[in-house]
Amino acid sequence: MSRLRCFRLAPMGLALLVILMFNSLRAHALLQVAQGVERDKAILEDAQRTGAAESRQGYLWALLGEDYEAVPDLFHAEEAYNKALHLWEHDPTQQGNYATALDNLGALYLAYSRTDEAASCRKKAREVRLRMGDMLGLARSQERLAEVALVQHRFKEAESEANEAYNELTARHDPILSERISTLVTLAIAKCMRHNYDESLRTANQALTMARENFLEESIPVAYSLLALGLAQSYSGDNAQAEQSILGGVHILEAKSGPTSPGVLCALYEYRDFLERSHRKEQASALGNQLAGRLSAMRSQCPNCSASVYALVGAH
Repeated sequence: MSRLRCFRLAPMGLALLVILMFNSLRAHALLQVAQGVERDKAILEDAQRTGAAESRQGYLWALLGEDYEAVPDLFHAEEAYNKALHLWEHDPTQQGNYATALDNLGALYLAYSRTDEAASCRKKAREVRLRMGDMLGLARSQERLAEVALVQHRFKEAESEANEAYNELTARHDPILSERISTLVTLAIAKCMRHNYDESLRTANQALTMARENFLEESIPVAYSLLALGLAQSYSGDNAQAEQSILGGVHILEAKSGPTSPGVLCALYEYRDFLERSHRKEQASALGNQLAGRLSAMRSQCPNCSASVYALVGAH
């Protein structure tokens, strides 16, 4: 059985970028998301009806969880992931997928500011990988925990964890380059929040270079590398370049996932904060009002979505 789909550039941390990956960043259009939910529900129901192995049913529950997460629908995504975890927990052949599902559930909790539950999931995933002797997986777990530290504003710990994770991922030649780019993004933000702006710029540029060398220009890794670079440039006082970088990331995300996706809204909240730091108060206020309208529309379209973009970005 193939591994779970797991494009997770890493929820990117802090009051600006951390949860932008949110997995609506799997870049489904709304129609594709709805079709995915119905398709995977039908496949799961058929597997249950025909008595498919629990390992197979767990896999289908996990895929359905990803579908609901992309809607986004917290309640049903959490329910589906927990179904998968229950079926896999004691299956020795599925411990790798079990750890991945724990990471996915942890990312979901992190996106909804349930940081204690996110940390618990990710620590448990690390324990599973330790028992498996999966050293590459352990490095990925370390980066996931760096994300949690970043969201909790434990910036020194986030920087240390992300730095160690990146070195280990590089030494082990992690074939999933988005993992390394993700770690660099987390590291760049942590450095920025610790006022190490030169190092933050260097790290963000490293992430962007790696993204552009390995992905299309209009790709998710490039978008989030640009947002991290824009943050570093802003705090370094280069407002012209910062605005160009941030808007570049926003435009890619809008093209990929639509104007009301959580990722786009979070990126635009970053831009609003940039405008405030640049003393462009009227523009910041106007954008804030527009975003409030988009957020209201998103909530009305998804009654099961209890996420707040304010929670996602730590807006104040």
